[in-house]
Amino acid sequence: MERYKDIISGGFVFAAALVLFVMTFFMRRLTVLSVGPEFIPRIVFGMMMVLGLLIAAEGVKKCRAGRKSEVFAEKECRTARPQNKTAAVTLLLIMVYIASLRQIGFLITTVVYLFLQITVLAPKEKRRPVQFLIIATVCSSVIYYLFLNVFQLLPPVGILG
Repeated sequence: MERYKDIISGGFVFAAALVLFVMTFFMRRLTVLSVGPEFIPRIVFGMMMVLGLLIAAEGVKKCRAGRKSEVFAEKECRTARPQNKTAAVTLLLIMVYIASLRQIGFLITTVVYLFLQITVLAPKEKRRPVQFLIIATVCSSVIYYLFLNVFQLLPPVGILG
């Protein structure tokens, strides 16, 4: 079963993204513009389907290559715990982000989320909080501008509203 984990997880990501992609066709359209509320979710879920296929293909490639050497397998076991912790923290950050988006607002919540997510994903020796804060602020501002002026969609304003 261990040999097939990438194939299974890639298939799961693909299937979940496919279901969510199909669900975007049932979203209510409140605008007459060519770009509606389903536009970004379709892009995201389409990319998730591609990533799911790539993960599954990599799993097939690993299965065909055969078993890994014992040294590599031992090293992989030692690095699994930090990756599991990072994945758990990332999942927690996403849940908090989604839960606080309406109350606090898109701009503030996205800056905080991106800053924390970049910090979690960066190696400890390469963490630069000021640089991460600048990146999070610029990215959030650009995304906010795109939503307002290009897509003509109003993200949640929250306490700024």
